[in-house]
Amino acid sequence: MPRLLTLFVAAYWTTFFAILTLAAVGEVTGEGFPALYALLSPETSPFRIPAGAPVSAMLAIGFLLVAMLFLWTLVTMLFEERQGDGDELARIALAAAAGMMTVLLALGVWSGVGDVLSAVTLQFVALLASYGATLAEAARQAARSGSEDTGTTGPARAMAIGAAHHTMLARLSRRDPSPTKRF
Repeated sequence: MPRLLTLFVAAYWTTFFAILTLAAVGEVTGEGFPALYALLSPETSPFRIPAGAPVSAMLAIGFLLVAMLFLWTLVTMLFEERQGDGDELARIALAAAAGMMTVLLALGVWSGVGDVLSAVTLQFVALLASYGATLAEAARQAARSGSEDTGTTGPARAMAIGAAHHTMLARLSRRDPSPTKRF
C-alpha cells in the first residue's frame, strides 16, 4: 500500500514548484501573472525578482526540474514495487528543492528584494518538515510490515563481516590469513 502522507507531500511540492515555474516564466516574458500577483502585493512578492530575462529563464528551468522530480516521486510512490525506490527519489527531490531555494535566496538578497529571507526560510522549514514526515512514515511502514528477515541473513551477514575484517587485518599485517581459524 502506498504511503499516503508521502503522496500528499510530493503532490504539494509538485504544485508549489510548478507555480514558481509559471511565475519565473512570466518574469521572462515581462508579463507576470496578474492572478498570482493578486494574492500578493507586487512590492513585497517573494516571487518577483527583477534579475532580468536570462536569470529568470534559468530559475524557470530549475523550478521545472524540481517540479518534475516531485512528480516523478509521486508516480513512483503510487506504483512502486520495491520499498525504497520512492524514498530515494524523495530525498533527491527534496535536496534539489533546497538547492533551488538557496539560489532564490541568493538572488533575492543580491537584487535587494525586501523580506526575501523570511519567505525562503519558511519554505526551508516546510521542506525540512516534509523530509521528517517522509522519514517517519517510512520508518512506521517498515515497522508495521515487520521484519522480512527470516533469521538467516543476520548470522550470514555477521560471518561475512567477520571474514572481511579478518582478511583486512591479515593484509595490513602482511600475513596470510589462517584457513583454520573459525569465526
